[in-house]
Amino acid sequence: MTTPAKKSAFQDIDLDITHYDADELLAMLKLTDPTEDDIISATDRLIAKANADRLPKVAVFFQDAQDALLNELDKQELEGGEGGAEAEDGLEEGLEGGEGGAEAEDGLEEGEEGEEGLEGEEGEEGEEGEEGEGLEAEGQDQLGQWWRNQYLKQADKAQADKSTDRKNKLQVLQGNTHMVSKREKIGINETYAVPVTQGSLNPNLKNTVTRLVNIDSQYRQIITPNSEDPLGPASPTNFTLDLTENLTNVLSIKLNTVQIPYAWYGIDASSGTNVLFYKLATASAYTPFVVPPGNYTPSQLQAYMAGVAPFNGTPFQLAYSVNNGKMTITNTTATAYDLLFFDPTYQVVVTPSLITTGITDAIGASKVNSNLGWLMGFRGSNLAPPVPNQLLYRLQPAAAAPANAVTSEAVADTYGPKYLILVLDDYNQNHLNKGLVNISTTDARLSLPSYFNPGLACSCDASGNPTYVQSAPRQLTQAQLYTINAINQNRSATTVDRNAGPATTDVLALIPVKTYSMTTGQPYIEFGSSLQTNERVYFGPVNIERMKVQLMDDKGNLLNMHGTDWSFTITSTHLYEY
Repeated sequence: MTTPAKKSAFQDIDLDITHYDADELLAMLKLTDPTEDDIISATDRLIAKANADRLPKVAVFFQDAQDALLNELDKQELEGGEGGAEAEDGLEEGLEGGEGGAEAEDGLEEGEEGEEGLEGEEGEEGEEGEEGEGLEAEGQDQLGQWWRNQYLKQADKAQADKSTDRKNKLQVLQGNTHMVSKREKIGINETYAVPVTQGSLNPNLKNTVTRLVNIDSQYRQIITPNSEDPLGPASPTNFTLDLTENLTNVLSIKLNTVQIPYAWYGIDASSGTNVLFYKLATASAYTPFVVPPGNYTPSQLQAYMAGVAPFNGTPFQLAYSVNNGKMTITNTTATAYDLLFFDPTYQVVVTPSLITTGITDAIGASKVNSNLGWLMGFRGSNLAPPVPNQLLYRLQPAAAAPANAVTSEAVADTYGPKYLILVLDDYNQNHLNKGLVNISTTDARLSLPSYFNPGLACSCDASGNPTYVQSAPRQLTQAQLYTINAINQNRSATTVDRNAGPATTDVLALIPVKTYSMTTGQPYIEFGSSLQTNERVYFGPVNIERMKVQLMDDKGNLLNMHGTDWSFTITSTHLYEY
């Protein structure tokens, strides 16, 4: 509670902060050569006490004192040692002859007579403890500034004066016991962008202009002969074009609309996803089974395969569970069979009379994560020991149930690409080429052990591949030689047996596709703000007259549209005048 005696004690005290200099304020707070933390601690304690005693004018005074002392401390740090010496001299003078400081101090002492004052015994002891700590080390002071401000103070005084101080910009309503506060207006320049400004080249100022560019694959230069090969010269997803008019002073381009027919297949020979192989466990050559390319749901794929040999009951039965989404293949005969979905060596021995160009191409295009078995949900092998990345299963005779059946490890997924990648090469290097960042597959290449010596005895096979053998006298153990030969074989392997994440350059857009309710041939149309986030910004004005366009699937392969045309539009922004 504020007593009448305390209120009357402050009536004769000058609470105008402009009437005090820094030395008088320091004397009032009983601080000598303080740090920023010392000033804040001393003033915050007095402000809290004044607020508790309902003395708003006193609280405002000490808040202003804190701001003034912190600003003075900042100036001294910028001015260096000379400023520090001047502050020290001024402090001594203030302690000796500061009339205003003494008067304010006496007023505070009068207000505390008869009851606990603004500074009690505990507060005085705390101040004495703080004064005993002295100055913090320079590094600790910097750390404190960084912790409070998230940046260090500007060392250049000219630059420091440009910063706007946003701390404690509040004022308390005078003469009100409820301590009503309101935010001050910050001293910054305010601007407002008017919609129309007078120009120099034209009545209205226009810095940029926009144009709409339509790119339709039906107008590409080469349209015949049509080919199922997406790498062919007439491919609609891989072509080069010349614009009817050059685009000059281009600052940026962004995707506006896309119109892509649902003409790609989830199961296709170009991706190696339409063939599997089976044979008797005792046979040496496989028989291929081919699924006609197209788009299937898991149920449709099971229905087709279950209607033709060998999955129509003899030797296999194929079932699909709509509850768990998995497929099961069962051997119904008295003989063991092998099912091969993918061989990482790409050396599949097929019965000669059954080999076709399409089967050979499908074997070459398949990957461990792109084959018919992978789409059906099969992810490994039930043979021991398994061959890495080989999808091979052995189905025992029917009498050995349940070993005569195999269920897919994963849910069947015949959806096809989840997104498409639009690649646009404008033959300019004045932009970020690698705008698409993907997951990297680290190539684990082992280093040769320390005991390896290039002078070890070796023998070479017909292809010239060395195999290190024992020499006389023996230099290495058989286990060490095996380790060296195994590492050499791994290091010499150059076959990439899986699809890695696409890391294509010049990517303009990544387009998610929703095809679950679409029929083959139906156009997929997308436009609006979701597409316009795909933007290419140039580091300076460029000219565009020629482009190369590619449309890829989610594995980085050219999308096979089977000859169907597609189109997209882009919005280009041009520099008109600076």
